[in-house]
Amino acid sequence: MKKSLSIILAVLMLMASLSSVTFADKQNPFNSYNFNNQTADGITSNSNANYFSLGFEAGIDGKSADDYAYKLTATTHGSTSGEKNYDLVIPTNAPDSANIVVTEFEMYPNITYKSSARESQKPKITIKSSGKVVAYIEMNRIYHSALGSWATIISEPSAYMNKWSEFKLVVYKEDNTIDLYLKGAKIISKLSLGTTADTSKISVGWNYWYDAPGDNCYVALDNITSYSVSEIKEPTFKAPSAAGYAVDNTGCVITVPAYATGADLIANVLPDDGCSVRLIDALGNTFDPSRQISRNTKAVVSNDNSSATYTINVSNQIANDDFDSWTLSGIDISDGTAGGTLTTGTDTIKWRDWNANANGSIAIESEDGRGKVLRITSDESLSQTDYSGQSVNLMAYTSADCLIKAPTVGKTWVFSCDVKGDTLSNPAGVLFVDKSGDYIDCIRLGYDGIANEAQLIGKLYNDKWYNCATVIDTKNGIYTTYIDGILAGSKQITPTSSGIDQIRLYVNKVKGVNQSVWFDNFSIYEFENTSDYSTTAFSTQITSNNKDVVIGKGSLKNIITLTSDITADVLKSSLVSDSGAEISVLGVNAGDKVTVKSQNGKNTAEYVIANENGIVDFDFTAAVDSNSVGYISADCEYTGAQKPMIVAALYNGNKLVKLGSVGQDLSSLNYPGYLSGGVKIESEDIWTDLKIMIFESAQNLKPLAQNKYIHK
Repeated sequence: MKKSLSIILAVLMLMASLSSVTFADKQNPFNSYNFNNQTADGITSNSNANYFSLGFEAGIDGKSADDYAYKLTATTHGSTSGEKNYDLVIPTNAPDSANIVVTEFEMYPNITYKSSARESQKPKITIKSSGKVVAYIEMNRIYHSALGSWATIISEPSAYMNKWSEFKLVVYKEDNTIDLYLKGAKIISKLSLGTTADTSKISVGWNYWYDAPGDNCYVALDNITSYSVSEIKEPTFKAPSAAGYAVDNTGCVITVPAYATGADLIANVLPDDGCSVRLIDALGNTFDPSRQISRNTKAVVSNDNSSATYTINVSNQIANDDFDSWTLSGIDISDGTAGGTLTTGTDTIKWRDWNANANGSIAIESEDGRGKVLRITSDESLSQTDYSGQSVNLMAYTSADCLIKAPTVGKTWVFSCDVKGDTLSNPAGVLFVDKSGDYIDCIRLGYDGIANEAQLIGKLYNDKWYNCATVIDTKNGIYTTYIDGILAGSKQITPTSSGIDQIRLYVNKVKGVNQSVWFDNFSIYEFENTSDYSTTAFSTQITSNNKDVVIGKGSLKNIITLTSDITADVLKSSLVSDSGAEISVLGVNAGDKVTVKSQNGKNTAEYVIANENGIVDFDFTAAVDSNSVGYISADCEYTGAQKPMIVAALYNGNKLVKLGSVGQDLSSLNYPGYLSGGVKIESEDIWTDLKIMIFESAQNLKPLAQNKYIHK
């Protein structure tokens, strides 16, 4: 019995020993090197060592002073012609019984070459397995042999050049193939190694022409680890259950519905068990999940073995530009000529600058919370006399393949854009030119208070981002405009029949005005019918279930009038969003705000608490010179079916000097929900202060509000 037990124990110990060798995992590798002891025992090389120098170096590219790497430097030999090769042969120590062997290593490529070197003679790093070149690494690309021809894998050197990058080789002995990963992403899949796969070693080295290397041309290696796994499980996504989402795990493509945010994708497209997912933007930076997804957004799914990058297709989206991938700081347009197609971003629109005898600028700026935004500036001299057709534009031709495709006549188009101005004293926005030559504003913001000519919207507030969305029903000729997710109005137009030739982001020119307008998140969507386009996700419209809480609209200001004293809790319980928007009450006094964030988080609208008469934002605008000559005007937002009357009275002490009529010289600004008026001041007027009074009407002089401007 004792003998049998000892035999069983011996067999178990042997099996355990074999298991620990054959199935060595990453924590118990076959072989490893960190070079911190400045030795490379077991690593061999070929006979061309006199053309190279080998050594250990610490602190390469930010590593610590005691963290050494193995450095192989290529040197020139002007008197010896021919091609030079040098391989570092790195043993894995994998036994014959290991069927899948993984070798991970860090690599730092610093490739330099003489300016006289021919393309075919420039230095390149080689990665080999079983004596076969798996990949060549050059200064501007990584490529490999596929089906007898050379194919480029990566053509963006910033992904691997002059930085430490993690490489991983996976050799499959059962079918004599190999995979190569760069920073967790598979870049070569099932490359044939011939009739036999040698899992016992790999090679990293140089291939170059004798006099091609430049100064300090080297490759450094660190943290080499070889181990075995029973299988390589590729990271994938589960099939989504939510409508509008789809996953192609073979082609690595995720489809999301229009206006989906990053948070929507993460909630509805789940990775397989044991996998994690993160979103990145066009530059590889972490994507804010609260933002709306564009075609530049990518999803990276990872597990312990590898990662895969999925491109994202946005349903119904035919163009977008969030400007985040732009590298251009500014465009010189001072000569007034049209520029060529810009290739400054990786978005789906190829823009060009266009203007007519206009001074101004087009630039990309960074803004906290938004990333990069587009700024268009107009700066006009007071001495300029010709202003016909003056504007600064960034333009895209649909006929020049600047979009994925041109919007289709007969379908419903949706133009969406975020816009902000520092003065908004002259029109700016988005327009398109149809093929018949007509100019059609799809988003227009400016001094005349028009949003796509569909609704008079009144005063625009400076330094405030507005999200503007315009739905164009080309079948029936109907424009519908939404400002920050709130319906601004609709207008019947002549149905578009010729299609779009140009799309422009523009700022008009006004004499003596310097104005900047910023644009962000421009996109175009196309739907078969207007009914296919839902406004629920981005709506910030609210209603009231309390008779003492009255919601009105004072042009762009959304006004809440409280007819009795109530608490913030009562006010919040009185407000209802049918779209599931988030409502926050910040106060209940006149001037306090209620914010409403749309269901998808894209739009945030402000509702302002008015005084008991429904008046808000009662303020002055002074345009007087050093002699106090010019105009002083006042404006306000109001709610109610009847427009009140505004009176401006100029005083010298207690003496009335002059009265201003309703909307004097500003009558074009008196739109529904917006009231303005002022007084013209001339050189003979001696005054100390200006009083503005608002009355219910000319027939009923019930005072609704008053304000006072003190002359300084």
